[in-house]
Amino acid sequence: MRISRRTFLWLVVVVAIGAAARAWLIDVEEVPNNEMAPTLLLGDRIVLLTPATVRRGDVVLCNHPQVPGRRVWGRVFGMPGDTVAIQRGVPIINGDRVGTEVPTPPSYVLNDALTSRTYRLGIREETMGSGSGATYHVSMHSSSARMEMAPRRVRSGYFLIADNRKTMAIDSRIFGEVNPVFCSGVAIVVLWPGAGQGPTAPGERRFDMIR
Repeated sequence: MRISRRTFLWLVVVVAIGAAARAWLIDVEEVPNNEMAPTLLLGDRIVLLTPATVRRGDVVLCNHPQVPGRRVWGRVFGMPGDTVAIQRGVPIINGDRVGTEVPTPPSYVLNDALTSRTYRLGIREETMGSGSGATYHVSMHSSSARMEMAPRRVRSGYFLIADNRKTMAIDSRIFGEVNPVFCSGVAIVVLWPGAGQGPTAPGERRFDMIR
C-alpha cells in the first residue's frame, strides 16, 4: 500500500507528539472561540510546548486570573517591567510602536461556527520591536482603529492582547496581567484545524507553525 507524502508526514507528527507527550514536553489543547483569529480559530487543536521559556510575541494558554476554571489564549505583549499602551489601535511597547502593514489580501471572511455567522474582517500584519521581531496577523474591526489604552506598567506577569482586535476582547485590557504560574505553555503548531473558515481553508492550516 502506498501513502501520500502528507499522510506520511501526519503519521510522523503523531508518533513524535505521542513520544513527547509521554515525556511531558508537550500538550494538545482545543481552541474554544475566535478571540485569537486569524492565528487560532474555534476548534483548532494546538500543540503547546510545556514547559517553555516565554518571550514577547509568543501565543500562550493561561488560566483566567479572575474566573476560576476558565482559560484564555493570548499573545504576550508585555513582560515584567514593560510599559504597554494602545494609540489609535496600534500597540506601543516601551515607547516603540508596533510596525504595521496591510497584507494581500487585505481582508478575509471568518465563518464563526460558534455563532453561525460570517464576518468580513480586515487583516493587519504587525511586527514587534523591543528585541522580539515577532511578525503575525491580526483581525481588524470597524472600531479597531479607535482602540485606546493608557500606558500600563507590567509588574511581574504577562500582558496579553488578543489577535482578534475587538474593542472589548477577552485579554489583559480587561483582566490585567497574568501571573506566569497560571500559564501552561507556548503554542507552536496547528495539529488539527477546526471547521471554522478563516483566511485559508482548514486543510491548508494543518501543521502551520504559529507565529
